[in-house]
Amino acid sequence: MCKPAESPADRLDGFPADLATDVCLKESGMAPEIVIRDEPERSRFSAELSGNVAWVSYVIGEAAVRFVDMDIPGELVSRGVATQLARVALAEARVRGWLVEPGCSLFLDYMRAHPETHDLLSPEGGRMLRR
Repeated sequence: MCKPAESPADRLDGFPADLATDVCLKESGMAPEIVIRDEPERSRFSAELSGNVAWVSYVIGEAAVRFVDMDIPGELVSRGVATQLARVALAEARVRGWLVEPGCSLFLDYMRAHPETHDLLSPEGGRMLRR
């Protein structure tokens, strides 16, 4: 389905600068294999695992990208998929130089719990986080 990370640069922590290829994540405690893709034609990042697809949709505005909705099938809820989607989407926002507005509750919760992502917040995103 996807090739394993060949070097530390291929892993999420050293996230590659190009999401044209799929990102595979194999971490203890997480889902055994998650394929995450940016689907710009659908304005979303999607994660596939065991035939199920989870996604987070986004809207690219003039000032920031807003993550507006996330759908995680029930079979994937306890498997770390939402966290991985958030990590990959935010890593890609960083690479692309996007400011972020966490418009859905899962992104708000993730960013509140990860202050290292706060530098990505647009002014509106910062207000959203403080609400």
